[in-house]
Amino acid sequence: MNDNPLNILHMIGLKALYPVIRCQLKLAGQLDVSRLIQAVNLTAKVVPELFCRYELADNSWQPVVTDASTLVQEVPADAPLDDTPDWFTQPQLRVQVQATSSGTTLTLTISHILTDGSGFKQYLYLLSDCYNRGPVAITGVKNVVELSWLKELLASHSAPQTGNVDHPAQPLQLPKLAAASTEQQRPQVSGLRLSQQLTRDLMAATHEQGVTVNDVLLATFGKTIQAYNQGNTTLAIACPTDMRQAIKNNHDLRIANHTARYNPVVTSASDEPIGTAVQKMHTEMTQLKQRDQFLDSVRSLMAQYQTLGIHELQQIVEA
Repeated sequence: MNDNPLNILHMIGLKALYPVIRCQLKLAGQLDVSRLIQAVNLTAKVVPELFCRYELADNSWQPVVTDASTLVQEVPADAPLDDTPDWFTQPQLRVQVQATSSGTTLTLTISHILTDGSGFKQYLYLLSDCYNRGPVAITGVKNVVELSWLKELLASHSAPQTGNVDHPAQPLQLPKLAAASTEQQRPQVSGLRLSQQLTRDLMAATHEQGVTVNDVLLATFGKTIQAYNQGNTTLAIACPTDMRQAIKNNHDLRIANHTARYNPVVTSASDEPIGTAVQKMHTEMTQLKQRDQFLDSVRSLMAQYQTLGIHELQQIVEA
C-alpha cells in the first residue's frame, strides 16, 4: 500500500483534533442502496485504501474488509450521524443513508489521513459516476498518489531564510471551553447555509474591494479570535491550500493528501476596521502566493522521510 509522507501531517494534535472530513447531500427521491454498495465497491478498486485501517506505526494501509456492505448503513431519519469512526481499526469511509419524507439524506465521512477536501470532492465525482454508469466508470481509471512533482517543485524553490512562521511571536489562542458536564457528551456537527443572494452579494463585495473571499474569511476569523486574546495585535493564521494547483497539466485522479498551508501574519490593532484588516491580509497572501510559501510547510517532512523513522517524523511534525 502507498506510503504518502503527507499523511503524517494529519497526525498533528491527535489528542485534541481528529482527522475527519464530512459531507452531507440532500437528494430528491430515493437511492438504490444495493446499487450504492456496488458503486462503493467499484471505487475501492481504484482506491483500495478505503477498505483499510491506518497503521500509525509505519504509515501504511492494512485491509480490514473486502466489501462495502459494512460501510454503507441505512439509518433512521432521526439517527445521530456525528460519532467519529476509528480510522485506526475501521475502513477509511463511512456512508449513512436516511430516507426522509422529501427524499434521501446521504452523509459520507472519510478519513483525513487518506485524503483532503479536494481529494474528497474527486472521490464524490468518482462515486457518482460509478453509481450512474457501473463498471465502465472505472475503465482505465488510476488514482495517482506519487509525489515526484512535489519533489521537483521543492528543488526549484530555495529554503526561506526567515524564522519559523509556524511559531509566531503572538499566536492566536482559541477560547478555552467550559469544563465538561457530568452528562454524556455526544459529538455534533453544526453548519450555516448561505442563501444564493447572500453568496452573490459576498462575491460582488470582494470583487469591488479587489480581494478574495478567502482573504475575507482569514481576516474575519482572525479578528474574531483576536477578541479573546487581549493585547494581541498580530493575526497569525494557518491557511490550508490544495497543492494540486501547482501541478502542471494536472488531469489525474488524485484522491490523497495534497494539502499544505500558507502562514500569513499581519499586524492589526484590536479596534482596527475589518476592511483595513482584509486589505492587509490580501496584500500578505498575494506576496506569499508569489513565492509559493506553502512549500515551507512540507519541506522538512519530504526531505527527512527517506532517512528518519515514522516516530521521529511524527515528533518533528508535532513540533
